[in-house]
Amino acid sequence: MSGKFKVPIELVDKTNENGTVTISASDDHLVLRTENEEHVILDDRTALGSMASQDADSVAITGGTITGITPLAVADGGTGATTAAGALANLGAVPTSRTVNGKALSSNITLANSDIGSEPAITAGTTAQFWRGDKSWQDFEDSVRATLLTGLSTATKTAIAATDTTIVAFGKLQAQIPASFTNPMTAVGDIIVGGTNGAPTRLAVGSSGQVITSNGTSLLWADSSSYSLPIATTTTLG
Repeated sequence: MSGKFKVPIELVDKTNENGTVTISASDDHLVLRTENEEHVILDDRTALGSMASQDADSVAITGGTITGITPLAVADGGTGATTAAGALANLGAVPTSRTVNGKALSSNITLANSDIGSEPAITAGTTAQFWRGDKSWQDFEDSVRATLLTGLSTATKTAIAATDTTIVAFGKLQAQIPASFTNPMTAVGDIIVGGTNGAPTRLAVGSSGQVITSNGTSLLWADSSSYSLPIATTTTLG
């Protein structure tokens, strides 16, 4: 006979009706009575069913101890363990035995910069400074002026391009200076004058007493006696 009943029933033996009725292995049967005075004898106590065979909405556990239960797997929302330590391990919790720089994780801890390897706070610099790789504030203009021209090359004298770096541009300018101007002077007293098409031309030093004059086309040396300066006259008003 099934352990599920559709009508109200009560125990025939009400000796302990307000207490607890225990069904033990030595009981042969259990007699119940319905409202219409019909007796129902349960010869098979297993007909009462178990938690596994009860309706989902008719099982209530209000106290006592349950043992021998298979733990609910983590994938099903459980811990998969029967102990607190096992549950922590299965759920990936950090064991309280772990430490950070010797500070136990058993309670809230305060970590300093040195504990996590972070940099200390940086004191603000000025608007003209920048934070250098050696972790110090440096003046930008002073640093630029003090920068060595390492790698400067004058091998190329072509025009400077917008894609050139500063060091390459300096090298081109340096190369263009001697390329565009050849010093024609060879002796002490030489003078550079414009030759054909303005090309730098050497004018050797003149003789003693000579002065530089022009023939209308170029400069040349001439004796100073060949030229006279106008003499200023003085007029006296009486």
